[in-house]
Amino acid sequence: MKKFLSIIAVAFVLSTAVFAKDSYEGDIQLHFGFSTDNFNIINSVPNAEDNIYSGLFDFEIATTHVWGENSVVKVGFTVDFNSGIGGTINASSNVENNRFALKYDLFVGPTFAFTLGNVVRLDVTPGVSLVGCDFFFYFDNVNDNFTTLGTSAIGPGAEVKIKFAPSSRFSPVIGFRFAASFSSFLVYGSSENKPVDNLLIFTNTWFLGFGWNW
Repeated sequence: MKKFLSIIAVAFVLSTAVFAKDSYEGDIQLHFGFSTDNFNIINSVPNAEDNIYSGLFDFEIATTHVWGENSVVKVGFTVDFNSGIGGTINASSNVENNRFALKYDLFVGPTFAFTLGNVVRLDVTPGVSLVGCDFFFYFDNVNDNFTTLGTSAIGPGAEVKIKFAPSSRFSPVIGFRFAASFSSFLVYGSSENKPVDNLLIFTNTWFLGFGWNW
């Protein structure tokens, strides 16, 4: 993960230093939003399926860099660093409702930007979601102690983002992102990893914010 983030950092430096010309557009954005998570655990032995639904308030830092001589269509990449905090809404497991939930993830992918003058720019990004952690903190009634349940995961996703006044120094931004991440283990308690047949995390994120453009 550290090497991956280092590569991204180097790419940012190169993009601003080497490609800084009329064909290049870059920004850094701050987003505030809300997301819903469906944390689905499937085991064949014993035959069981658990679903944990959570709602989280999100804060993220994002950046988009695109190039192209065409003023209407440009291509580049987007990186989003997201963190969320909230609680469980509904659960079919021993994780009870209204328990604390925490999540952070990284979304990265190629971006296709479609611009209509200085009115609006539509960014479409198919990509990969890297869930660093998706955890629930709750009181375990069976073992009579406070514990955690969570995982890390990876999977495909897609983001659609609208930037208003894209040629201005600052731009309002609204968007939506979906991701389906997969894992093969649960982190239970402080250190115990439990293998599972399938663990799927479906995430829907709605956000708004602003971008600083250059």
